[in-house]
Amino acid sequence: MKHWSGVILLALAPFACGTRADHEPVDLLPGDYFDVYADGDALQLLALGESGLLYRRSDDAGVTWADAVPPDFLAEASAPFGHEVRVAARGKRVVALWATRGTGFEGSGPLVSALSADGGRTWRLGPNPADDGSTEGHGFIDVFSSGDAFHTVWLDGRDGSQGLRYARSAEGTRWEANVSIDAETCECCWNTLAATQDDLYVLYRDKAPRDMAIAVSEDHGESFRRLGFVGEFDWLIEACPHVGGGMVASDETLHTVVWTGRDGAVGIYYLRSLDGGSTWSAPFRLGDESARHADIAVSDEGRLAIVWDATEDERRRVRTVVSPDGGQSWAAPMATPYGGRSNHHPRVVATSRGFMAFWSAVAAEEQVIVGYRLSAY
Repeated sequence: MKHWSGVILLALAPFACGTRADHEPVDLLPGDYFDVYADGDALQLLALGESGLLYRRSDDAGVTWADAVPPDFLAEASAPFGHEVRVAARGKRVVALWATRGTGFEGSGPLVSALSADGGRTWRLGPNPADDGSTEGHGFIDVFSSGDAFHTVWLDGRDGSQGLRYARSAEGTRWEANVSIDAETCECCWNTLAATQDDLYVLYRDKAPRDMAIAVSEDHGESFRRLGFVGEFDWLIEACPHVGGGMVASDETLHTVVWTGRDGAVGIYYLRSLDGGSTWSAPFRLGDESARHADIAVSDEGRLAIVWDATEDERRRVRTVVSPDGGQSWAAPMATPYGGRSNHHPRVVATSRGFMAFWSAVAAEEQVIVGYRLSAY
């Protein structure tokens, strides 16, 4: 993928105001890398493609979408480097994060934020959440809104090895002093934040073994305590698989999807914890060995939806499964519409109108972000 600079310019005609994403797949934005965030029925979609960085919003649970909006600032100092863009929202306040070019591995660099106070209509550059002053690689970001604060985590090498860091901000305009959650982690797997009423959790891939681990903050991000592994697969490998996990909280129950590459167990698994991450259910396998990138969402009623991609006929395709009872039982997996494209890296969110899935779709030179309501659920 080409990287870009200069003023962000868009050709918006194919993605006009009022686009529906209800019971059929809809192309929502050009791009290959994206993030989606649900704040109630307000959905935020941020995508990165050859056109640049694009934002789109729906205020009715994805039934209609407003025009795509280019953040209105110059991009020379903020052009995304790599494939990560992240977004979170609380009401009309939206925070976007990405990494830029710098002096790190393969040209990776520091974090950049952008802020909107009017639901994404206008934007301005914000501060870097990292306080180490380094121009080396910072990445594998997640950003999350809980209570009266925005929370973000990322990986950087300030302690001599890749480690997991955290910062908190009330409005996104100033980030507090960083907290080191784990000084040595896997080098390049994505991290995931979730919160119960009282506690903040982060799911990440540990170093040895390369299983997914979880840490909790019981003091609103002032400190974190490592709880242990989510599924003890005991996967020993000196390499990074570039695969993280998914996590959501429902009341005090944590629900996760994790991937392992351990011989004889390769694939995606669902696990839940009823005691705040101290103990976990037995892993429940989803899909076959080709299943890789997964996400999970929970409704207000406690229903769960999981999405993942898997290989079929030499293409990646998206699969979904739902649990009506909080992970105690599962319906048969279903395939999402194929559309003749390779569909990968799906995400899923819960709204009052049901679950909505998103994924990257690629065919020939076309790269788009697709939205699809899981109408069968």
